[in-house]
Amino acid sequence: IDDDSSRVIRKVVVRASHMEIAPPSILDTLRRLILEDGVTTAICVPYFLSPGKHATIDVPQLIDEAREILNEEGLLDYVYEGGDDGDGGDGGRVEIRSSKALGSNVDGMLKVVDGLVRNTLDDGTTSGIIFDDMRDRDDDNVQESKEEEQQRELTNRITLLEGNIDEAEKEVHKYTNRATLLESMLQTKARRAKTLANRVAVMEDAMMRLKDRSRKEREENEKRMDEEERTFAARVANLTEDAEGIRREK
Repeated sequence: IDDDSSRVIRKVVVRASHMEIAPPSILDTLRRLILEDGVTTAICVPYFLSPGKHATIDVPQLIDEAREILNEEGLLDYVYEGGDDGDGGDGGRVEIRSSKALGSNVDGMLKVVDGLVRNTLDDGTTSGIIFDDMRDRDDDNVQESKEEEQQRELTNRITLLEGNIDEAEKEVHKYTNRATLLESMLQTKARRAKTLANRVAVMEDAMMRLKDRSRKEREENEKRMDEEERTFAARVANLTEDAEGIRREK
């Protein structure tokens, strides 16, 4: 039972794995813990004597990749057999966590080394020895590790910014292509509008000419009808005069 009485640790299993080359791998060990041991929480402890690249970058990355693969395989979901509710059991998801590297606790590691040296000498004359050189070197290593970590973080940020710049350039290129396409479409529509405007102008000109022609024909017809009416009236007048002359002669 843990310090918190509400939490019960049913089983603790310890298994080892290797980062590379030698089996079993981190993925294989995690899969075995889930399938064979039925764990619901897996805590990965990088077993390195100093917080270097493997402990701070490579191993956490391998753990993340293993978590993704196990999730895709559907192994992170579990069900307790025979739950309290009587309907088959409670379920949840397997937690995969990662602690700091074993060597990240510099003071603790120095105490271990101090104890090993004392046991080796085992003559009682080293009780007052303080391993200043070792501590200084370890502090230097920690400082270098911190600087390396900061450098890696800066490099990762630069890489991320470069990636964002690449994405932005792709977006700009995409929208530039769209703008070019829209410009081409607008130019095509402008040419079509100009063609339609020319056709309308031609039709208006044709209509004006047709109106002028119709007006001239109407005026000519009216003029011809007036002349014909005058001619007819003159003929009628002549005929009337001739008829009157004939009548008077009779």
